Amino acid sequence: MDKQWYEIKEFPNYEITKDGNIRNKNTKKIRKISRGKMGYPVISLIKDGKMYLRTIHVIMARQFIPNPDNLPQVNHKDGNKGNYALSNLEWVTERENMIHARMTGLHKSDGDKRILQYDKNMTFIREYKSASEASRITKISRSNICSVARGNTRQKSAGGYFWRYA
Repeated sequence: MDKQWYEIKEFPNYEITKDGNIRNKNTKKIRKISRGKMGYPVISLIKDGKMYLRTIHVIMARQFIPNPDNLPQVNHKDGNKGNYALSNLEWVTERENMIHARMTGLHKSDGDKRILQYDKNMTFIREYKSASEASRITKISRSNICSVARGNTRQKSAGGYFWRYA
């Protein structure tokens, strides 16, 4: 792999290699990469006295992957957030990124998650493979079932039943 150091465009006090090592340009000290809240490798960089937290895959793409169509997101082709190899990254639209996540099983919408149905006494009734299936069988709105299962609604039940994700 190319061990040449390249100045990071957005952060000129730092340099990066094509395999994702980042160092301080002045001290030559390699910076430690950590795991962010969303599971992506991240690094904190300082510019003009302010600290910025950046994902490695986005730094890599901005630095080394042309983006002539000005696409907004960087996709991991293999679905592995920790794999920021240049050959694994590509610029995509938000829609393309979501489709890829759904196709690879990285993202499941509420309608794709297993869901449990309970009566008013919280006695288990049935498990469904998805809220969509529960809606088809019970004739209760899928969006109402999902809202109750997420717990982000004043409505505590849907169709007279309580719902929870399995």
